[in-house]
Amino acid sequence: MCERALARGEHVNEAVSGTVMSVAVAWLFTRTLLSGAAPSTAEQERFVSDVLLQVVTGTPSDS
Repeated sequence: MCERALARGEHVNEAVSGTVMSVAVAWLFTRTLLSGAAPSTAEQERFVSDVLLQVVTGTPSDS
């Protein structure tokens, strides 16, 4: 994810990349455990856009 953001020319705080991955795994695990199904592609895209990229880039989402 960080490499893709960098390729788009976004500022990336690589110091938080490990934390971001931990948050992503925790969200996926908890979401799947509580609902009994993996998040849809749309839910995953929203999570990346609205949560993970905000932490990594420190910028608000366009959505």
